[in-house]
Amino acid sequence: MSESRWRWKCTDKGCYLDGRWMLTELDGALPHGAQFGDLDGWAEVDGRFLFIEHKPEGYVWDQGNGQWKALKRLAKLPGVTVWWLRDAGDGYEIAEPGQAMTRIGRDELFQRIKRWADAS
Repeated sequence: MSESRWRWKCTDKGCYLDGRWMLTELDGALPHGAQFGDLDGWAEVDGRFLFIEHKPEGYVWDQGNGQWKALKRLAKLPGVTVWWLRDAGDGYEIAEPGQAMTRIGRDELFQRIKRWADAS
């Protein structure tokens, strides 16, 4: 849906993702086969956190997946909001853990983030 801002200087400074440190270097460091994961976006405003995990259009979340479970648990913490975001045509589908996906446009996503940031 959108180009990563990390790639914008590929021609003159190299692509960020090409030189990015890989979490796989830590494989085996955690017990029970657990692995480090990444989040696509997060923000902190006045001690509250918003985490966004983005997936491509048509992606189906595996509810047994470690990332799914971790984000669901994270969403239960005070001051934490988690949104799953999936591309959908010219917009997105969005949901908080345990809720149904809702289709929204880019402008609505922007406004939701502003409302989240302005809430106290």
